[in-house]
Amino acid sequence: MFLESCGVKKPPKPPPYPEFQVKRIGDLVYVIPKGREVVVKGFVKGEGFWYRKEEGRFCFKVSHRRGRSVLSCVEGKVTGKPEVEVRVLEDRVVIRARGFEGYRVYPVMDELIPIEVARFRNETTLRREHTLRRYGITGVVRGAETEPVIVEVPPLEPPVPDPPEDLSYTVRGNRIVIFWRWEEGVSYLVYRGDKLLTEKPIKTNVFVDDLPPRVTVYRVVAVNRFGKRSRPAVIVYRP
Repeated sequence: MFLESCGVKKPPKPPPYPEFQVKRIGDLVYVIPKGREVVVKGFVKGEGFWYRKEEGRFCFKVSHRRGRSVLSCVEGKVTGKPEVEVRVLEDRVVIRARGFEGYRVYPVMDELIPIEVARFRNETTLRREHTLRRYGITGVVRGAETEPVIVEVPPLEPPVPDPPEDLSYTVRGNRIVIFWRWEEGVSYLVYRGDKLLTEKPIKTNVFVDDLPPRVTVYRVVAVNRFGKRSRPAVIVYRP
């Protein structure tokens, strides 16, 4: 307060340095920035990281868009790959590796995502889910990592949804309104007798049909995100 009242300005903040992490995985070098203000000259920008393919030792400049730059260097590619054994259990897989001082695990989509999900020395476990997962296992040598060994974690059998609950209807003029209890993450197929009335599963829990002239059976089937169908919930319209 005293400085401001005397007209003396505070010293300006120094320009910020870039904050980042560097990983060498095989012949790829990744720069993983903290925040969005980091630029890496000579690298390709990915989703949340920068990368460059280079087998030998090299140095590069990492800059903050509104601040300073720093020089970073990496050693050359680590040769070899770990020997990996995968044992599939009911709800998980056990991964054992040999040949290196330690190991790291990364998710693999179309390409490896350099954000590790686990690190281990001899053995680790990965949970099985309801979709197929792929992971890259790297061996670690003095901080650098080998080319990944890709392993697949087979999916669990997807669950079958419960039938829709509280199926009911009301008549409004020449229309019948069928409704049931809505459940998050589930869509529905509606049948009149054996005829499918919905070309594809609907997200709502209400279906309107022309009022049938005679006794008619309606069936509603729940479909979850894995495409599994429930037993039908059944209701009978009687004029």
